[in-house]
Amino acid sequence: QLLASGKLTNKEEKDFFSRIESEIYRVNNLVDKLLSFSKDDSITLKLINISELARQVYHLFEPKFTHKKIKTEFSSSSNDYHIKGNTDALKQVLFNLLNNAVQSIYNDKGFIKIQLSDNFNWILIKVIDNGEGISKEVQKQIFQPFFTTKSSDNFGLGLSISNNIMKKHNGKITIKSKKSEGSTITLYFPKERNN
Repeated sequence: QLLASGKLTNKEEKDFFSRIESEIYRVNNLVDKLLSFSKDDSITLKLINISELARQVYHLFEPKFTHKKIKTEFSSSSNDYHIKGNTDALKQVLFNLLNNAVQSIYNDKGFIKIQLSDNFNWILIKVIDNGEGISKEVQKQIFQPFFTTKSSDNFGLGLSISNNIMKKHNGKITIKSKKSEGSTITLYFPKERNN
């Protein structure tokens, strides 16, 4: 109606179309996430170097770390951890975890650590931050689809999808967190014989 009336200035028209474009992107993003979450088909697993994959995702986030003045550390007990996994799916999991960690930090004293290690049965990836933390009440619901404590632009599917992906890798994801003290998210992958 506003466009039809011819009462909008050029600047207002640009702002109007910019908002429409933003909303289209937002809805498309939701549809993509819904499709990703709804897929219950199995994913193809092959032997991959999870140490290398984690480092790649870490480097992708370096501009965000720098922009928010977040100090970071990447450590791995081995550069040769191999698991049976799906590269694209696991990149999405790590992207979700690092994105959540970045968003949880609101001051200039932020710290994020990515740590790879192993024990008798598992290869572990920990994402540790000193952000706002997660209350016990929220932790109980955090893997439920569409549960979110963030803005309306976040649809609460990131951790649900991540949890689903980890199950398809015969692994698991755990959260240890305390409000105002930060969080430690741990991914567990079954150990291959050559590790």
